[in-house]
Amino acid sequence: MGHQLPALALVLALFGMSLFLPSSRAQAPTEYQVKAAFLYNFSKFVEWPQISAEAGREPFVIGVLGTDPFDGALEELIQGKSANGRKLMIRKLRTADEARNCQIVFIGLSESKRFRQHLERMKGASVLIVGEIPGLVEAGGMINFLVLENSVHFEINAEAAREAGLQISSRLLSLGRNVRSDRSGKKP
Repeated sequence: MGHQLPALALVLALFGMSLFLPSSRAQAPTEYQVKAAFLYNFSKFVEWPQISAEAGREPFVIGVLGTDPFDGALEELIQGKSANGRKLMIRKLRTADEARNCQIVFIGLSESKRFRQHLERMKGASVLIVGEIPGLVEAGGMINFLVLENSVHFEINAEAAREAGLQISSRLLSLGRNVRSDRSGKKP
């Protein structure tokens, strides 16, 4: 993929980042503003299993497990927005059991020592597990952020997503680095 973000990733990141930039003077978005924009956009490129009409009226929940590194950027970004026709909401999580009720869960660096236990607790839930911890996708997480040459990239484990009943768009898969189709590290 090279060291630059592919065109679609750049568009997604710029769209999300533009929400943070004041019109009078542009400033570079922070790493976590970019990650927040990606989290929001992941909701558009992943399909979750069919849900009941009643559940379809409940909010689309993005959970943050552990210490929240976003400093309000995620809440600001999703304010007034929806995903799959459902109002977006952010939930701060203390346990992986709480994460099972989310559509997307972000596992931050504060959970580096416990992320494998969290993954085990969320196994079988239709939750897109996103993080920023080395080894996350190899251990069964679906998307892991990487910062390379001052740019935010991500790697994907499509097989882990399929095992959770999620379907990641081929457009999103084409943007990921080190895309894995199974836990052995083989590419699709």
